[in-house]
Amino acid sequence: MTREIQSVAVLGGGTMGLGIAAASADAGAEVLLLDVTMEPRKRHSNE
Repeated sequence: MTREIQSVAVLGGGTMGLGIAAASADAGAEVLLLDVTMEPRKRHSNE
């Protein structure tokens, strides 16, 4: 049994992640690209 891939989630927007996301989108899949920043977020004084 074969299944067609319809959607892809890529974790990480570096060189490899962007390449996978682009290739998946070119193939017609819906793509969700998730990335994080290494910069610490500013905390509010009430946290």
